[in-house]
Formats: sequence, C-alpha cells, structure tokens
Amino acid sequence: MELKDFTEQEQKQIEKGLSTAEISEKEAAKKLLALVPQEWIKRIPFFVRGHATTKTVERVAKQYPDFGGKLASYHDQLFGHILNSIQEECRLDDSRMAYGGYSLGGLSAIHSLYSSDKMPLIFSICGSFWYPNFVDYCKAHQLLNKTCSVYLHNGLTEGANHKNRLAKAPIYAKEVHELIKKQCLSTYAAFDPYGHHDHLQERYDAFSDWLIEEWKL
Repeated sequence: MELKDFTEQEQKQIEKGLSTAEISEKEAAKKLLALVPQEWIKRIPFFVRGHATTKTVERVAKQYPDFGGKLASYHDQLFGHILNSIQEECRLDDSRMAYGGYSLGGLSAIHSLYSSDKMPLIFSICGSFWYPNFVDYCKAHQLLNKTCSVYLHNGLTEGANHKNRLAKAPIYAKEVHELIKKQCLSTYAAFDPYGHHDHLQERYDAFSDWLIEEWKL
C-alpha cells in the first residue's frame, strides 16, 4: 500500500498533516496530574510536591506499561470466561452484541476477527494499525469471523508530525481496511481528514448513526 493508493484529495490531507498529537513525557505527566483533584495535591507539602508527583507518574508508567501484544490471551478470557458469565446472568440478544474501541481498543477488536466468531459486530475508530507487524499478521491469516458486520474509521492525518512508523499511520490503516473488506463482505470503511485524537465526539456520533441504521433501532 502506497500513498498513491489514496485519492488525490486524501493524499493532500495526509501530506498537509493537521494533527499535532505528539507530546513529551513532561507534558504527558502534566495531563495525568490534571486528572487528580487539586485538594489532594495540596495535601502534599509544597517543598516536596514536585518530586512526589513526578515519582508517582513514573510509578504509574512502570505498573501500567505500553500494550504488550498479549491479545490472544485477553480474547480467550473475554470471549470465554467473561462473556459466558454475562450470558449466564443476563438475557442477551446474541444478534445485537458488539465489540470495539478507539486506538488500541480498535486494533484489539479487529484482531479478534482472526481468533473468535462470537461477535456479530466489530467496530474500530482510529485503530492503531501502525502497530509493528500487525499488517503482516493480517496478510498472513484468514478471518475466523467472516459473517459479522465491521465498522472501520480512521483519520487521514493520524501520525502527522511523527518521524517513526506512526508517520505512515493512514497508509497502514488503508491496508488493513482493504484486507478486511476482501474477507468480510459486510464492512464499512471510511476516513476523515483529522488526526488521531481529534474530533472524538464527531467520530463517536458517526459510529452511533451507522449503528442505528445497521441494527434498525
């Protein structure tokens, strides 16, 4: 998949790059601390406050590391134990169950297509399909769940201003879209002109509108 495989308008959007989502670790720490009520922060003596909060953020990073690629075991637990437990406790309409998410959540949902056929609908919003080896994985495997409905939505300027593989995020996304469409006939795939963290409400609204139509709600 190359840049030329996009339409001329899409190529212009990708090259223009509307997103500035890349932030430093210091900025990320500030965003984490902004979630903590100020009255809690004020209880820490001011002369050790900076050190204490910095070390807390470092501890969070160590305890909750980046995605580690253990989706197979996660899906075994989700579609085995967890889903079965819910079905035992609740009356579910098996035709109206959905699994999906945003960013890595979207990637995880698409990955499940290759290992489980439990879900009748899978959705991914800005799935992180740039993740190392994911496109190759999709090329090398056949979908197990070919009868479900799939919703794919990514941004043409995801990864803009990055210099690593994220810079090609739209190209990886386009490749995954095409691979899924070839194997799953009921697939909706679209791009908007935005970056990875942009226009979240608009993107969720678009999915909601599609779902209402898909399920005739």
